[in-house]
Amino acid sequence: GSAGARAVYAISPAVVLSNNFNLYWSALGQFDQTNFVTGTNSLTGDPLFDDMIYHISANSPAKDSGSSDWLASAGIDFELDARPQGGTVDVGADERIQHPGFLFEPVNQTVTINAGERFTYTHWLTNTGDAADSYSLVMVNQSIPAGGGFTYALTPTTTPVISQGDSIMVTLVITGGLPGYVDQTVITATSASLISKSVMDTTTISQTALVDIEASEAGVGFPGQAISYTHLLTNTGDGIDSFTIVPITTTAVPTGWLVTVIPTQTGFLDPGENIPFTVTVNVPPGTVSGTVHMVGIEAFATDPFASDLLTDTTTVGPAYGLTLTPDNSSTVLDNSQVVYTHTLQNSGNLTDSVQLSFSSVPGWPVAVQPISVTLQPLAVRTIAVTVTVPANTGGMTHTAVITAESQGGLQVTAVNTTTVSTTVGVLLEPDSLIIGDAGTTVTHTFTMTNTGNVTDSFSVASDTTMGWLNSLTPGAIVLGPGVTRTVTATVGIPVMATPADEDITVITVTSQLSPTIFDFVFGTTRVRQLHGLEFEPDHLLTTTAGSTVTYTHLLTNTGNWTDSFDLSAVSSRGWPVTLPPSPITVTNGISVGVVVTLTVPIGGSGLTDTLHVTATSTISPAFTAMVTNTTIVSGTAGNLGVLIEPNRSGSGLPGSTLVYVHQVTNAGDIPDSFSLSAVSGNGWTTAVTPTALVLNALQSAPVTVTVTIPAGALSGDMDVVTVTARSDADAAFFDTAEDTTTVEPSFGVLLEPDNSGTANAGELLTYAHVLTNTGNVTDTFTFAASSSNGWVTAVPADVTVGIDLTTTVVVSLTIPSGASGLADTMIVTATSTTDVTTMDSAVNTTTVNGSPGTLGVAISPDNNTTTDAGTTIQYQHTVENTGTTTDDYTITAVSSQGWTITLLTNQVTLSPGGTANISVRVTVPGTAVAGTIDTVTVTVTSNTDNAVTDTATDTTTVTPNETLVYLPIIFNNFSATTPPGPTPTPTPTSTPVPCTPTGVDLVVTEIRVDPTAPTAGQAATIFVTLRNQGSVDVTYGNNFFLDFYDNRAPGLLTPGDISWGVQGSDLDAGTSKTFSASYLFTGGTHQLYARADTDNTVDECPNENNNALGPVTIFVFGTFNQSEPTNQPSSLIGPRSTPTPALPVSITPTPFPSATAELVQTPIVTPTPRDDQ
Repeated sequence: GSAGARAVYAISPAVVLSNNFNLYWSALGQFDQTNFVTGTNSLTGDPLFDDMIYHISANSPAKDSGSSDWLASAGIDFELDARPQGGTVDVGADERIQHPGFLFEPVNQTVTINAGERFTYTHWLTNTGDAADSYSLVMVNQSIPAGGGFTYALTPTTTPVISQGDSIMVTLVITGGLPGYVDQTVITATSASLISKSVMDTTTISQTALVDIEASEAGVGFPGQAISYTHLLTNTGDGIDSFTIVPITTTAVPTGWLVTVIPTQTGFLDPGENIPFTVTVNVPPGTVSGTVHMVGIEAFATDPFASDLLTDTTTVGPAYGLTLTPDNSSTVLDNSQVVYTHTLQNSGNLTDSVQLSFSSVPGWPVAVQPISVTLQPLAVRTIAVTVTVPANTGGMTHTAVITAESQGGLQVTAVNTTTVSTTVGVLLEPDSLIIGDAGTTVTHTFTMTNTGNVTDSFSVASDTTMGWLNSLTPGAIVLGPGVTRTVTATVGIPVMATPADEDITVITVTSQLSPTIFDFVFGTTRVRQLHGLEFEPDHLLTTTAGSTVTYTHLLTNTGNWTDSFDLSAVSSRGWPVTLPPSPITVTNGISVGVVVTLTVPIGGSGLTDTLHVTATSTISPAFTAMVTNTTIVSGTAGNLGVLIEPNRSGSGLPGSTLVYVHQVTNAGDIPDSFSLSAVSGNGWTTAVTPTALVLNALQSAPVTVTVTIPAGALSGDMDVVTVTARSDADAAFFDTAEDTTTVEPSFGVLLEPDNSGTANAGELLTYAHVLTNTGNVTDTFTFAASSSNGWVTAVPADVTVGIDLTTTVVVSLTIPSGASGLADTMIVTATSTTDVTTMDSAVNTTTVNGSPGTLGVAISPDNNTTTDAGTTIQYQHTVENTGTTTDDYTITAVSSQGWTITLLTNQVTLSPGGTANISVRVTVPGTAVAGTIDTVTVTVTSNTDNAVTDTATDTTTVTPNETLVYLPIIFNNFSATTPPGPTPTPTPTSTPVPCTPTGVDLVVTEIRVDPTAPTAGQAATIFVTLRNQGSVDVTYGNNFFLDFYDNRAPGLLTPGDISWGVQGSDLDAGTSKTFSASYLFTGGTHQLYARADTDNTVDECPNENNNALGPVTIFVFGTFNQSEPTNQPSSLIGPRSTPTPALPVSITPTPFPSATAELVQTPIVTPTPRDDQ
């Protein structure tokens, strides 16, 4: 309720109200109990709530202080948790959940005692849970080896019920067995709540350990040989023991020899018992004769100070050795050379001079290089053997045996076998054509060659179309390789044969070794034809301008066979002439009419034209005949002239067509017709429309010219088309215009090919493409690549490529570690930087080896804390690969309030089940309003599949400005009225005293632990970084302390678990310094804090509220306990003496190696211990 108010309850007089089992507390001091009855079982004290929603802590006086009499059958608290827990109900609405637990320590103890001696191990079992518990204890004993003769007594085996926080002593009494034996006894304590923990006691029985090995030996070995030495090991101690035997190869002379010992480890040997062992020394090939090798062999007892040593000495004897490898074989063509190589090695240990020789069967030329060589031990030399295969040796086999002989008489050989492949071939040439007169005989001559490499027999056959073949020689031929022979065929032409008759004789020669091998020629015989023709008559004709004149002639074949004739005509003035289609076929002795027309131009008045028409035999063009037609045009000749204009110019892209328009004018004084043409200087495709015009004197008409730019034209290329208008009446009268065309720049690119590839997960795969500039200008291209899975790609920098030139483009794809069995499609695009619409793409398809694994990731825990404005909080999370395959992950973090977030790690690679710790640093703005809540969402995403993700949240609340007031419950009933009490006098509110800003601002920027996931009891190093982020240096001599806290929040004047004295002169404006010290963690979760200037000795006005950093949460694996804790927090509250000022020189802070070191007042900055140590 509100201050000054009271609670009033109206109840029936039949109801009896009792007031008992309450907890009263006033934050203002002693609780006033005078105005009501508290009840005999009520308590007064701080309820020690755990949080703002009134959960009681383990040490709250409300715990187990209530009564179960009023409980309904449901027995639950306001959160539906069962009550009571721990045997008695808790006072209030909350029933604290009980957590059983206990410590059993020390975990490991080791002792060495004498045979028969008794020793007592002591352990402590402590109930660390929230409720009383009882325990049972059992032990398991193991003698190593068995039969050690130990006896045991464990007390107790069961415990009474132990209250929370109480301990009980557990003892194990062991009586020592035989010397050298070891006992391991594991004691397991199990609580009634079924929690088990174990400790182990290891007992070793002392002995006098001694060993003897004998005897040292010597021997002679040869290169490549293994020599063995046998020795005897004896246990000369007074207890059972096992022994290790090792060769001391590090001090062996010479080093590098392989030395093995069998066995290297003995079993347990009783005193006086012995065992043989063997030492094998391997002499390396090529070891020089006379080399002496000495190796020590040492045997160790379990106690490494008990050992014995012997030496084995091996002397290397002299030995020659050669190898010549390999044997070779080859099948080759004749008339060639084959080269074989061998490796000659001196496998002995003496320098050797080697001579090489050969035998050749059959005696083909063989060359060996070199023929002599000197080799040091183990040296090698390549020997080249060249075999020359003669021509025409098909089917033969040659053997060349190469012999290498040592100066010591040792011989080795290598064999080279050469087989010559057999080839069969024949050539018959050339084809023959003979034209002869009827009734005569002609002879066709051919040349046949055996082109194979073996002697062969060939058959000769013929076939004739007209049967004119008289004879063929020879009928069959045997030829050696490369030998030639003449083949003749005699053909008789019949007397009555005509030029239309033709005989073709086919001559075929066939190999008898391989009938599929053959060749043939054609012998063609024709009858000679006699040619002759007459062409008549000539004509003379007068006509008018613009008319068409027709002339008729007779063409007669005067030869002996049908002939064909081509017709051609030439007008002296170039006037149009029309001829009948040709060639014209005319039977011998027959005449045919030939009609020729001449078109007289309209401007031809007064002119004369001579037209020559020629007939030519197509069979024998030497036979021709010509007629002449003379045409006289009546009238008076006029003046002729023509003009075409203007010149034009234009530009276009390759492949485009440009249109130019000109005006043609008849510049003469009479009507005329004109022919038009267009010719490209570069041979480009052109056309003119129309191709002919008829114009009166001074009349004009348009003509259109089209020019097509070739597809491959280059930017800036230029072409000039000449357009000609020519008078049909007289070709000497013409005019021209020019059309100039320039090629515009065009852009084009081709990227190829598409690729496919396979790779393993986690690898970098590259693909190569060829880029071609298909434009007509040099261009620069930029590249982009996208993966269908969102995997990381890399492309090259921009590249400039000339016209029609190519360049290789290499791109890469980073395959995530978890991508086994997956496929990816990467699209690579090349884009012109000059014209971004010009682009081309290629596709790379990637298949990842292996079977697809299950991808998964988890990040934990969710964190929350409350802190002041202007502070920096560091949260820690653990990322775990919950999949079945190694994967890569990306970590991101986003603040709901837009506060500054620092991720110390944003990429991790984890194997299945692997974990990694990541730190997230949240900076709370100094202007943050009290009570503001920020939620940082930390997201971890698989690089293999972006859909595989998990999140954790870090919730930071700015410390609220609130005052909690606990008010008493005021009861009112019908039997009594509470008398009014005096009204308290309000406490005056203090007025803040303003301060003068100093410009100094000390902050802790980092808390780091190395290793990041320490093991309990392992020495870890704490690193704390301190920074003066202000604009003013800390004054010389204004020294202070930097404190580190484990599982407790920092407070003003509260020393930490580790303290460092800091020289103020080391903290100039903007300077950071890191301090470190060793620290031992216990198992479990730890929240770490650090605070600068704990004793408030540095004036940082107005920045006094941002000196602390934390919590930084870590998890420590395992358990660690010892009788005297290493890290003991200080109980001293109050200011400490600041460190002595150092001389004003540059001094490097040197961290003291231990958190428990004594405070040393020196100029060196050292970790400062707590005042209670």
